[in-house]
Amino acid sequence: MFDSRADKYNSADLDISSADRDWTGILAQVLSHSGGVISKNSAQPVTELVIDPQGDSRTIVTRKAYDILERTPTTRGMSWICPKGIQEDLVELSSPMPGLLHLYLEPHHFSSPALGDHFDGSEFTTIRFEKGFGDELIAHIGYAILAELHNPTAAGRLLVETLACCIGARLIQRFTSTSPARLSSLEVTPDLGIKRIRHVMDYVEDNIEAPISLDDLASVAYLSRFHFARSFKKVTGKTPHEYVNDRRMERAKTLLRHRNRSLTEVATALNFSSLSTFSRAFRQHTGLTPSQFPRSVHDSDITG
Repeated sequence: MFDSRADKYNSADLDISSADRDWTGILAQVLSHSGGVISKNSAQPVTELVIDPQGDSRTIVTRKAYDILERTPTTRGMSWICPKGIQEDLVELSSPMPGLLHLYLEPHHFSSPALGDHFDGSEFTTIRFEKGFGDELIAHIGYAILAELHNPTAAGRLLVETLACCIGARLIQRFTSTSPARLSSLEVTPDLGIKRIRHVMDYVEDNIEAPISLDDLASVAYLSRFHFARSFKKVTGKTPHEYVNDRRMERAKTLLRHRNRSLTEVATALNFSSLSTFSRAFRQHTGLTPSQFPRSVHDSDITG
């Protein structure tokens, strides 16, 4: 079974684990985390659900995946979900959080045999990377699993495995796309995915001098912003933010070559907050400042 400390939370202290129990399809661990960055950059082979059984509103949890950044102040029962296969680029705590319950659910808890014949399995692929949320049902299921973890009972295995199925059903109910078949077709039919991404690329080119948000791009692809961000990176190898920034830099080069706008006008046209912000981004992209770039082009034209 998945070992979260080895694969993701390598600096966490393990308080208790169900690894030595005979539970099937679910691993429960209580981990105590120090503050700061607590997670390695790695994709998960199972779905992770984290529940805070204590709560401390002074602590802020920051998470990032596929250009989606979310910050959540913690309270008792607050939960976080990271679906199978999702790579969290960052998990950071503003202060230590002891005693967090981490539940790792195998895919069969989201399957048709577990949830009923009216589920076809595609729903599982649409579970979203979600900001911290409060759900009374999930919280109380977590508390019951935590109690069994600390004080095993004769029927504990049956109880926990039944509760794991309940969690699967609740996550499907709350955090899946309203059109599972649509997303499923995107992921299993490469041509359709590429076609949508190209449509997004065309939109970027047509609107490169206008504000472009992740929600704007996701709406062009007819996907939730999370599933769009994941699909876009899968096709292009870049996050939407990286791609838009690259295209803005190429547009900046064109504007600077023609020298018909001042540096401030170029920065404003490309929606940078200031000339210094634009200059810093341009230098990171090209190795030159915006003022140096036109001269380098002129020199290369002469020597060429």
